[in-house]
Amino acid sequence: MIYVLQHADKPQIYNDLPEDPRISPMVDAWKGLGKPLASAAIGLAALTGFFHYVTAGPKEHGEEDEQAVRDDEARDREREEREEREEREEQEKRP
Repeated sequence: MIYVLQHADKPQIYNDLPEDPRISPMVDAWKGLGKPLASAAIGLAALTGFFHYVTAGPKEHGEEDEQAVRDDEARDREREEREEREEREEQEKRP
C-alpha cells in the first residue's frame, strides 16, 4: 500500500504508521534474487522448447494411429446408435 503524506517527515502522526518504515525482507528477496532467477528459468524453458522443436520436430502420426482413431470413432458411433435404439424400444414399451 502506498501513502502520500503531507508531512512525510512525520509518518507516525498518520494512522499509527511506523516512524521508520522498511520493506519486508521477503519482498527484498523476491525483487533482488527471486525475480531474475524466475525470469531466467522461463527463458531457459522457452529456449529448450524451441531447440527441441527445431531438432526433433513435431510429433508425427503414422497410419496405425490414424486407423486406431477411425476405429474408435466407429465404435463410438455404434454405441450411440445402440443406446438410441434401446431408448426408443423402452419408450415404445411404455403405455
